Formats: sequence, C-alpha cells, structure tokens
Amino acid sequence: MIINMMLKKLKYYLLTVLITVYGCTKENLDANDSIADKWNSINGPKHEVWFQNWGEYSRLFLIIHQDTIFVEPNPYATASKEKQYLKPKKFEKVVKQQLIGNLYWNEKPRWDSGTNNQAVWIVDRANPKLKLPMELKIDALVMLDTLKLRVRDNSSLLYDLEMKKLLEY
Repeated sequence: MIINMMLKKLKYYLLTVLITVYGCTKENLDANDSIADKWNSINGPKHEVWFQNWGEYSRLFLIIHQDTIFVEPNPYATASKEKQYLKPKKFEKVVKQQLIGNLYWNEKPRWDSGTNNQAVWIVDRANPKLKLPMELKIDALVMLDTLKLRVRDNSSLLYDLEMKKLLEY
C-alpha cells in the first residue's frame, strides 16, 4: 500500500518535471516571433532598451543616458581625524531619461533579419517627469544581431539607436 502511494507520487513528480522541462526549452519557441529582452547601444551603455512581453501586450522600456554631471561635496563638510573616510568625495552622476509604455504593433512582429516592424508606442511613465501620455512611432529592424530602433513623434526623429543584444544581465 505504501509502495503504491510512493509510486503514484513519483509518477506525478516525474510528469511535472517533464512538462516543466519540455515546456521551458528554447527549441519550442519560433525564433522569428521573439526578440531578445535587453539591448544596449553598440558604443558603450548610452542607451538601453528592454522589450517586456506580457503575453497579451508588450511594453518598451527605454533608458537614455543624456549627460554626466560632477557632484562636488559641500565645502564646509568636515570629518574627524579618526574617521577621514566619512568626508564626502566628489563623484560623477549620470543623468538619465527613462520612458516606459505599451507597444501597439501595426502587424504581428517578425524578427527575421531585415524585416522592418512598426508600432505605436504610448509612453505612460517617464522619469524625470514629462507631459504624459505621449504617442510615439517606432521602427524596429534587426540586422545580424543588431537592432536599429527609430523613435519619432509626429514631426521629427527623436532617437536613432543602434543596439546589440545582451544575453546575460
């Protein structure tokens, strides 16, 4: 009796493991239906792009490194002789613009090399704050593991980015 119960539990356990392993393998995904999650600009981390696929909809998270500022410590800051390490030091701070919003593809995106995918990007979050929501147009093209992303508003080109994918982050 106990052996039968243990065998039954073992069968359920093995079935669960097999379904999980088979269902999570990359071979089951059509490579042309998905795109890498995170991309960085080719010449240094000046721009970052995250594609967030939530099943029924997708979101785009864009980080733009706009400038670097030097932060000087207060000239009147003091530290004791025993704790010199507590005296603040000057440092560099990267000023970033973050934009997040839903993507509405004109057609189902295909990520074959050379296929241009177009979408409307409704930006609903921004840091630092902007007037929201903003409606932007996206052109995304993958060529030899390079993503070319153009972001436009109605009148002008805002960003023309060339990105490489990150496999680990």
